[in-house]
Parts: sequence; structure tokens; C-alpha cells
Amino acid sequence: SRYFRLRFCRSLISLSETAGFIYLHAEEAASIPELAELVGREYGIEAAEVLPDVKAVVETLEKKGVLS
Repeated sequence: SRYFRLRFCRSLISLSETAGFIYLHAEEAASIPELAELVGREYGIEAAEVLPDVKAVVETLEKKGVLS
């Protein structure tokens, strides 16, 4: 099952390359740790190392209303 759902947003949001990757691949992940695995594989970094940043990006996108 999917953990995240993308939502329509009427405002412009500027994202870093990594945040954009997270946004584009959020629906493929069942959890934040799984999303960190995707990010880690893409950028050649251990998931545990990127997990805090992935959590922060997800929280920001949820606050902006583009992930739920």
C-alpha cells in the first residue's frame, strides 16, 4: 500500500534536486524509511544517512499541502 499521496497545489514551490526526487517518487514508497532507500540508491548514499533529510522534506511537503 502507498504511504503518500500527491495532492494538487495551486502555489509554486521551488525544490532542490533531492527534494524533487522525493516528491516525484513519494507514491512508490510505503514508508519514509523506504523513501530514504530510494533516495540512497539514486544518489549512492546509505539510507540511514539520508533518512533525517528525507523526513524533513516529507514534513515540509506535507505542511505545504502537496503530500498527504
